Amino acid sequence: MIRDPESWTVRISSDLELNFLIYVACSFGLFELETRDMNNWSTEKIMMDEHDIQNLKEQWNSCWNQSILKMTKTKTDILGFPDFKTIEYPELRLACNRVWNSFITWWNMPVGGQCAMYYWEDKPNILKYVQDYENQIGKRIKTFHLNIDLIYTGFDKPIEVNDEYIIMPVKSEYLLKPDWWIKRFKERY
Repeated sequence: MIRDPESWTVRISSDLELNFLIYVACSFGLFELETRDMNNWSTEKIMMDEHDIQNLKEQWNSCWNQSILKMTKTKTDILGFPDFKTIEYPELRLACNRVWNSFITWWNMPVGGQCAMYYWEDKPNILKYVQDYENQIGKRIKTFHLNIDLIYTGFDKPIEVNDEYIIMPVKSEYLLKPDWWIKRFKERY
């Protein structure tokens, strides 16, 4: 967590649940638009007929939206790792069970997965970005609190759920570019 105790806080982390849901979507081809490396992330490609894919896509979207809603309020698990008993949809529960082992193997790799995500969590120089913005406007930034959950792949741009919560792909054009941060500060603070 990076902060100025009197004014602002930015927390950047990589959430297991969101990354797993993206992994499930990559494994079953649930995304309409494919991005840079989605198809190479999941080692397990599961083929299904179009009706089953459509049904699973609807279930996945519902679960994704529930997860995001939950993340804006608390950081609690809605999937029920590792047996997924809390997922209300049997097809999605089965899909999650089918890819859990390959995902968790990737997530726990010593040079990839969560370790790689930790690297990106510490990369942005938020303090410098805030200081640069404050120098531009000639005063202290307004008070704000921002939580950012990093996802390995799946989206080309950050998803700004609300002013205090962003789901961000691990991409240098957002994490490491002062212009992106300063533009956001100007628009909101």
